[in-house]
Amino acid sequence: MMETLSARAGTVALLAAAGLALGGCLTVPEYARISPETGVAYGYFDIANPDGGYTIRVILPAYMGDPQLAYAYWDRRATELCGGPPARKVIHTALRPTVHYDRYGGMPGDFHLEGFAWCTAPAAAATPP
Repeated sequence: MMETLSARAGTVALLAAAGLALGGCLTVPEYARISPETGVAYGYFDIANPDGGYTIRVILPAYMGDPQLAYAYWDRRATELCGGPPARKVIHTALRPTVHYDRYGGMPGDFHLEGFAWCTAPAAAATPP
């Protein structure tokens, strides 16, 4: 009986400490460029493509309950790159991979969103005369 009460008290204390620790960490990530050099793990990353467009990737933490912020960050970066709304966009990857923990099951991982943005409409295909 004493072991059970002691185990329960330890579990309650552990859960309370975890709740306090997580309470300080559950903030919306700043809209910023992902960079290992500066320690920014969440936000956006983009590269220019040879076809004149851009590849934009957004990664947000697992504790974000709604993926809409990832789409908002993606659209914001596309608008910044193009100086206005992009002429064309294709989001090809939107996922939240499961993180597995040995025999303890798994939980949803970080949000990943990636796609292409073009600032000008593609040229019309030339038709033969």
